[in-house]
Amino acid sequence: MASGPATAVATHATAVESSAGVDAAAAANDVVVDVTGGTVCSPQYCLQAVDLRNLDALESAVREAGWDVRLPTYILSECVLVYMEPSDSAAVMRWAAQTFPNAVMAIYEQIRPDDAFGRQMVSNLEMRGCPLKGLPATPTLAAHCARLTDGGWNWAEARDMDHLYRTFLNAKDKARVERLELFDELEEWHMIQEHYCIALGRNDEAGWLSKVGFD
Repeated sequence: MASGPATAVATHATAVESSAGVDAAAAANDVVVDVTGGTVCSPQYCLQAVDLRNLDALESAVREAGWDVRLPTYILSECVLVYMEPSDSAAVMRWAAQTFPNAVMAIYEQIRPDDAFGRQMVSNLEMRGCPLKGLPATPTLAAHCARLTDGGWNWAEARDMDHLYRTFLNAKDKARVERLELFDELEEWHMIQEHYCIALGRNDEAGWLSKVGFD
């Protein structure tokens, strides 16, 4: 009975000591870690925790990070906007387009919720407490492109992941991946990939990014 609490105390002390060591190492390398605020900042990297529904907070985070918004910028949204209400994600899209004149925004999200596979995908995520609130507004590749251009991006294009897999992946790499594939039938793999896409939006005021795209 006594060994349980003793072990717990020892573990806690070790964790505190380890945390202090991390803090000391971070300070020595000009890294500032704010555990409460969820930020990590260094001369080369800045991680900020922001509620994307609050554009004022998002704007402040960009300023605090020392971001030069006129430099070429890559914005990645990997299954983020699809969990937001369409009005909120559209506002983020507009903010990004207005803030970064030389940027590419890459969005990786689910699509095609209306066929049998899509309905099951949506249902499974809802059962796990992760409803795809934004999916009805962007169910197709064309809808993704329209959301970008309506939001102020000068150019937009979207492809589903199965098209990208079949078109751009090296044949030797595909053969290697398919040997590792756990599905009994590769058709299931292709079906999943058909229900995810990458959409690209581009602003290129300075003419630096004209070659960024799928082709």
